Amino acid sequence: MNGCDTIYALALAPSAPNVLYVSNYETAFGDTFSPLIKSDNGGTTLSYLLGLPFAVLAVDPHDPNTVYGGTFDFSFYGYNGLDTRNGVFKSTDGGITANPTGLTGQGISVLTIDAVNRGTLYAAASSFVAGYPSRPKSNQGLFKSTDGSANWFAINNGLNHLLGTDTSIVALVIDLANADILYAGTLGGGVFKSADGGATWTPFNEGLTNGKVTTLAIAKGEPTILYAGTSAGLFKIINGKWVQLPAFGIPKISSASITGKKLILQGENFDPDAVMLINGAEQKTKSDATSPQTALIGTKAGKKVKPGDKLQVRNPNGLLSKEFTFTGL
Repeated sequence: MNGCDTIYALALAPSAPNVLYVSNYETAFGDTFSPLIKSDNGGTTLSYLLGLPFAVLAVDPHDPNTVYGGTFDFSFYGYNGLDTRNGVFKSTDGGITANPTGLTGQGISVLTIDAVNRGTLYAAASSFVAGYPSRPKSNQGLFKSTDGSANWFAINNGLNHLLGTDTSIVALVIDLANADILYAGTLGGGVFKSADGGATWTPFNEGLTNGKVTTLAIAKGEPTILYAGTSAGLFKIINGKWVQLPAFGIPKISSASITGKKLILQGENFDPDAVMLINGAEQKTKSDATSPQTALIGTKAGKKVKPGDKLQVRNPNGLLSKEFTFTGL
């Protein structure tokens, strides 16, 4: 697709999932033929829309032909001398043409649409391209529009200390059960939460051992399912605080056997400090020195366990394996 150019953003139309928009760009001084590409059939065929180089894309949840794009934080080299202001642009004809919205004069690192309150959008504006002068503080931070992008207003109460620094906002998600609840991830300030549609923000970092957040993901659940990707790994909200997920997934028991007084569990994703449980009761446990991720030893549990007992492994981060029924074999 367009040679070796880099794909910066993909956006599916929620109301027409076969409609795909692609932001395809090389460099600030490159020669990309068509920075914006569209497919109406799930990628089988492509339409080259020329257009602007967008760092982020978002499609209206109700209309596949309404697409928003946020530009990079540098001047577009353009064609035939064309140059354009940075910021958020809007297209209502499927990407064929795009016009500036009320948010201009900065690069856009995040663009999120509220699927419940039609016409409400959020954008993170920052000087996020290395080597380019920082924008004024007034041009940075989070912005909100409630009229389909015609007008924007800043929503940085609680985030002001981040403005003018290198702690760019890199992710923003909306709670799927309550659109007034938002989560923003930053490179240097961790995660922030708003319970009032962005009017105020507070840190939401308990258990987050590394503040360099790179992405957020949210799913509907009771309670809400929220993940954060950081430079230290993957985290999930469990019982109201961040818990780091194991690099190899949730622990799983595949077999159990007795050797003398010892109960030996074989499986996968065991933390070296994992604990063995029999019918929910913790046992004195140590990991196998040669296979710490796949073998655990209950040093005296072999004397306690009996056929029909339920065995589990709990890692230090709180993740628990499914119950494994001991057969005695």
